[in-house]
Amino acid sequence: MASPALDAALADIDTTFNGFASSHRSGCPLCHAPEETAYLRTPYTHVPLDVLQRYLFEVPDHFDDHTAAMRRLLPQAARAVADGVLGRSATAPRGCPGWTGAPGRPSRPPPSTRSLHAGWQGGRATLEPP
Repeated sequence: MASPALDAALADIDTTFNGFASSHRSGCPLCHAPEETAYLRTPYTHVPLDVLQRYLFEVPDHFDDHTAAMRRLLPQAARAVADGVLGRSATAPRGCPGWTGAPGRPSRPPPSTRSLHAGWQGGRATLEPP
């Protein structure tokens, strides 16, 4: 059961980041199929969970623009974390600033990150273990 704070945080992320995409963005052609990298260039498209997981935990130099790729994936990734369907540890995707333990993490996270954290903490306190 999600909390109102978590729902609000996810809505904030959707409002802020949904629709990010760019025609020049691509992932490593040796590691990802062309149809997978097409998700990074196509806004408002659901990325299959297995592809989402691979991209979230891919090293940053496998992207033309890692930051832009993470912005593209963030709304769906946040929902996957909140729903508990992300297969790996969702606390620190590689090279994703603002996540726990990330090098270069800002001393004061942006508002969307703060609201996600507050919602996540509230939701975790009320969830039953799987």
